[in-house]
Amino acid sequence: MDYPYILFWNKYLQKGLSMLYIDKLTTDLVEKNDAKNEINAIIAKLNNNYQLRNGAFAYGKVHKKKSMSTIYAIEFLIEAKEKGYYIPEAMFEKCSVLSKLNSYESGYPKADVLYLLASLNDPNVSEMNIFFDRYYKDASLVDKWTLLGAYAKIGEKDFCKKRSRKKTS
Repeated sequence: MDYPYILFWNKYLQKGLSMLYIDKLTTDLVEKNDAKNEINAIIAKLNNNYQLRNGAFAYGKVHKKKSMSTIYAIEFLIEAKEKGYYIPEAMFEKCSVLSKLNSYESGYPKADVLYLLASLNDPNVSEMNIFFDRYYKDASLVDKWTLLGAYAKIGEKDFCKKRSRKKTS
């Protein structure tokens, strides 16, 4: 039995993100099939129960327009789609539009939003460059790697390698 008040992120998204990489963890066909079924169930729950009209994701009765659960949910959906899982087009489109809007607003971590846009094949290169020029030096290590990941997604792998060799300084 699942505890009904556990955080959305812990209950579904961590589990789903882990299961996306089951192929690297086991050769057992039963485990792989169970993981595939669970991932499809998580996608259905996100689509039917947790996505708001504006494309954001919320959990339970307490939901915020700007929540990290939205970032995590979109990241999960992008990775699932890249691995061949079916994501309803309307659901994915809402995520795309929301991510693009959020690249111009505060409230979400900028590096995460820029990474999502790059993953959605709709990068905001000018915002990436502004972040790099103005904020990269003082950014957290996680934000530095996330921004480099965004650059890698748009094909700037040499730039990323060069920066990572400098220990992301």
